[in-house]
Amino acid sequence: MVRMCNRYGVPTVCGAYTPTEALAVHECGGDFVKIFPAGDLGPRYIKELLAPMPQLALVPTGGVTPENCREYLAAGAAAVAIGSSVVNKEVLAQRNWRQITQAATAYVEAARRGRGRS
Repeated sequence: MVRMCNRYGVPTVCGAYTPTEALAVHECGGDFVKIFPAGDLGPRYIKELLAPMPQLALVPTGGVTPENCREYLAAGAAAVAIGSSVVNKEVLAQRNWRQITQAATAYVEAARRGRGRS
């Protein structure tokens, strides 16, 4: 899959949990390494992975909140990924677009603060 995506210029995001898995994603040509579940590991894990392997483009997901988003970015994450904290079955069933917009906005603002932008 990674080779095919690389051939056609499609970015890849492959999952990993351990340092060995993260390096394997990079070495097979993966563009980004999705670290899951990040909430159990925390921003310190991102920083510790990047210390000996700064070439990795890590994307923590699972447990990233607006409150800790900035910490993940400050630790060196290339990006953060979010899902059910913004869009979940309940919100979709209620068609609560306002709640989705508010939650997404909170992440965007947190990411801007994490990257030093206002």
